[in-house]
Amino acid sequence: MQIAMKEKRLIMSSESGEVIVVRGGPLSGASNRQLCAGRGAAIMMLRGLLLSWSLILHACGVGSAVEEASALCDRYYLALGAGDLKAAGSCFDSQFFVPLQQAEWERRQGQVRDVLGAYIHHSLQAWAVERAVDGSEDGVSVKLTYSTQYEHSTVVESFRVIRVGSTAGPAIIRQTTRR
Repeated sequence: MQIAMKEKRLIMSSESGEVIVVRGGPLSGASNRQLCAGRGAAIMMLRGLLLSWSLILHACGVGSAVEEASALCDRYYLALGAGDLKAAGSCFDSQFFVPLQQAEWERRQGQVRDVLGAYIHHSLQAWAVERAVDGSEDGVSVKLTYSTQYEHSTVVESFRVIRVGSTAGPAIIRQTTRR
């Protein structure tokens, strides 16, 4: 959702279309007050909408799924920063290592890190949540995208984290790194 001035109109844009909040000619004292009132109303509407969405997402468990996935990735980066590839590998689901043994993954991670240099910092850029992983009623899949700074390069890293069942902890099932 965006709020912008276009052709002397304050417009709130959304995926479903545009809603004109205030129309104005040349900004006089009266129309300027209308514009300020319109902006205030638009901002209040936007805040209300964001609050509603956050309450809905929290009620659906989306917030906790993203927090769990993000905490797992933080643990991965902490281990990576310490140079502990075994601990970093423990963040992945056992199915991740079926086609690739963990020792081979650690060797490849070492090669990638030789090119990128030492890990410095990561910042979450985006996330998306999907329900019903593998047909499970209570499964959740979260895709997290990070901007990650290494000694020689900044890259975009994406992780797919799953949690199936209420007792299972989150686990990474996919990781991609691109410059």
